[in-house]
Amino acid sequence: MRRLFSFTSIGLVVAALGGAWVGYAGRLESRILILDVGQGDATLIQTEGRTLLIDTGPNGDNRLARKLRTLRVGSLDAILLTHPDLDHINGTSAVAEEFPEALILISAAFRNHPDLSQQINSWKLADRVRWVSAPGTLQIGAARLEVYVPAWMPGTPDNDGSMLTRFCISDACFVNPGDASSALDPIITDELRWKANLVKAGHHGSRTSTSEALLSALGATDVAISCGRNNRFQHPHPEVLERANSAGLKLHRTDESGTITFEIRSGRWQRVN
Repeated sequence: MRRLFSFTSIGLVVAALGGAWVGYAGRLESRILILDVGQGDATLIQTEGRTLLIDTGPNGDNRLARKLRTLRVGSLDAILLTHPDLDHINGTSAVAEEFPEALILISAAFRNHPDLSQQINSWKLADRVRWVSAPGTLQIGAARLEVYVPAWMPGTPDNDGSMLTRFCISDACFVNPGDASSALDPIITDELRWKANLVKAGHHGSRTSTSEALLSALGATDVAISCGRNNRFQHPHPEVLERANSAGLKLHRTDESGTITFEIRSGRWQRVN
């Protein structure tokens, strides 16, 4: 398979994604979609005809795969799984079957995670998994995807092993922290020093994520929350909503609006639906 591009980072172990990046039919502009998958997570990033899916939601059937086809996704280049929780990975088998060209990117910290190993075996997708072992940047034309792989040890919460991502076109940036708690905020704010006007609330708007300090350091203007209607966890937590409201940020919730689409307007990511 011809190598088209790769992550760039000293010691980063990830195979170059292969195949044609044909992406999504009939559209040239970049967009980010926070997909309505119920109480779970799935985010679609499309740029310059290339398509990346971050997490695959909680449903083990083909609902997400059908949704992607409805959104005119012609080809899927990669599926990035932030961490092993089922509400983030349960749609992987059906999506991978629908898009056989897609490789699956997972933090190498979870390589020996027993539940994840069992899932990968049941999916029969081990040959398509690429383990990401170090931070890196993927350049996609004018866009770039930055990836950070936190340390994780067995017996500690899976959430805080969530792969952190930032997608940027010029100064318009989007941060997706997976289910990371505020314990990982110093990595984002002090080590990486990321800025982003659009941020997805960590852990579906849980009280232990998306701190006031993080929102301020990122320079966020918009917060997207992926959660299910009337979910049993009562996400998003009122404290998270208050943090965003007190900072004057715009809130966008899948439980209220369904799938939410962002495109670049006036140099930043803005909601267009």
